[in-house]
Amino acid sequence: YVREQLEVASGPIRNMTEVIEHAGGIVLMADFDNEHLDGISQIVEDEDMPPVFIINAQKSVDRQRFTLAHEL
Repeated sequence: YVREQLEVASGPIRNMTEVIEHAGGIVLMADFDNEHLDGISQIVEDEDMPPVFIINAQKSVDRQRFTLAHEL
């Protein structure tokens, strides 16, 4: 369902950041100073703001990609 809504073809997704940004989201990297927190996302439905995804920059690239997919 998500792939259909975002017009993403089947198969591996090479860049989750591009998928999210193409759909109008904003992806930010931040040092959370907390090894237990991988990422957060926020959607403000009452305002004209895009969804924001903030990912822990201290995590591995693989974990960042997984976290973006999870938050999406």
